[in-house]
Amino acid sequence: METIAKIRLLYHNQKKSVSEIARAVRMSRNTVRKYLHYDGDVPQYAREGIPKPQLGPYEALLQRWLETEFHFPRKQRRTARRLYEDLRKGEAYQFDWSTEIVTLGGVDHQVKVAHFRLTHSRMSFVRAYPRETAERQLPCPTVLPHEDMLPGSGCRYLVSFP
Repeated sequence: METIAKIRLLYHNQKKSVSEIARAVRMSRNTVRKYLHYDGDVPQYAREGIPKPQLGPYEALLQRWLETEFHFPRKQRRTARRLYEDLRKGEAYQFDWSTEIVTLGGVDHQVKVAHFRLTHSRMSFVRAYPRETAERQLPCPTVLPHEDMLPGSGCRYLVSFP
């Protein structure tokens, strides 16, 4: 409020220009003009919501992690750095295809094998497909039921065979 009073005093009593006042109070000329014509109390800037462009997609996951770990002893909770590293991991598992030859009933068969390993626990899973005739999607909900997987990670590989 005293800044508005000072601006009005300089303008009306001392007859200084808007540019001179702006230099004296270290404000832009537009702000000085606004305060000269302002009739109400001190102007308030109210932001409706704080934008979170980087954290937005992960906010619910972080909130769930923090609520879960709130009851843990202090030494067992993850630090901010560890939470950040867990978010940066990106993928929930590593995935690869291979062609293997297996013997079933004394006859050699060539099969396609899906190998994947969970990134955090390093647990491996292998699934063999006998034919290459149809599109296959990994049965992720039965193999990876973990609900804290990052958005967009895992369970998105649709592989079609020639």
